Amino acid sequence: MMVLKLIPIRAWLSIAGVVVLFAAGWWGVSTYRDGQAAEAQILHLQREVAAAQAALALERARSAADLAAVAAEADAARVRQDDLDALLDAINAADPAGDAPVAPILLDTLRRLK
Repeated sequence: MMVLKLIPIRAWLSIAGVVVLFAAGWWGVSTYRDGQAAEAQILHLQREVAAAQAALALERARSAADLAAVAAEADAARVRQDDLDALLDAINAADPAGDAPVAPILLDTLRRLK
């Protein structure tokens, strides 16, 4: 302990100042590096968001096209059903006395349509 008493207070203050400066420098450098890492992460996330938005726009376009195709198919199915209903109504309304000789397979098919 005697050796410590021989060192003047100015020397201790200088050593303490150097330690404080070193700690502040260390803190500043680590804060700067953390800031750079955060900026890099922000840029990376912004790129990911842009890619996700582009994929979403593409998927929305595909969905719109699929919905249009489904709507067109539904309209075509309605038209086919209307045509079939009209044919069945015409068959059901026909006078059986006006039937001419018909091939048996065609006659069976017509009867099944009724």
